[in-house]
Amino acid sequence: MTDRRLAYVATDNVEGGRLAARRLGRLLGGKGKVAIMGFMPGSASTMEREEGFQDEVRKSFPAMRVVALHFGMADRAKAMAATENTLAAHVDLAGLFADNESSSSGAVQALKARGARQVRLVAFDASDQLIADLRAGWIDSLVVQNPFRMGYEATRAVILKLAGQNPPDRVDSGVRLVTASELESPDVRELLFPNIERYLSAGLEPRRR
Repeated sequence: MTDRRLAYVATDNVEGGRLAARRLGRLLGGKGKVAIMGFMPGSASTMEREEGFQDEVRKSFPAMRVVALHFGMADRAKAMAATENTLAAHVDLAGLFADNESSSSGAVQALKARGARQVRLVAFDASDQLIADLRAGWIDSLVVQNPFRMGYEATRAVILKLAGQNPPDRVDSGVRLVTASELESPDVRELLFPNIERYLSAGLEPRRR
């Protein structure tokens, strides 16, 4: 990462992985086999999620075992095939962490194809289909980022600099775990479905979080 920057606004990806591990640990009673469906080798953000997940499992749930780490290579079909192979190789797999949108989409399709509702899936990122699968119970929970705040804080950093002020060097834009029961809560709806028109109206400023 370069030091020649105005500010660095990003998700704490390590904490995102830890959130997923803590959720699976609670769901599984701290034991059982789990697997990771990753994005691709060398992707810094998703590698941090994988590292955070594995570190939290080792630290907090020593009776849980990560038996596989595979990569969907940004391809839903490849993620689905890799998940199916993992399910075949580990028939007693209890949990699964998918660390990006395409891997999450492929993983949930594999669970549907096998009718494997007993495997608890914690997915990363949100889309209309992933939210529908969360509602339907195929996904236990979603770890979601806050892209709206990323854009807001990045713009704010530029404005501060132009005004002769020094913006914060680093801003954590936030990460949160969302369950189906929380989907209708106002703060979650604002996170997943921000009212952009409200912020484009003259005289209104986004609410700070």
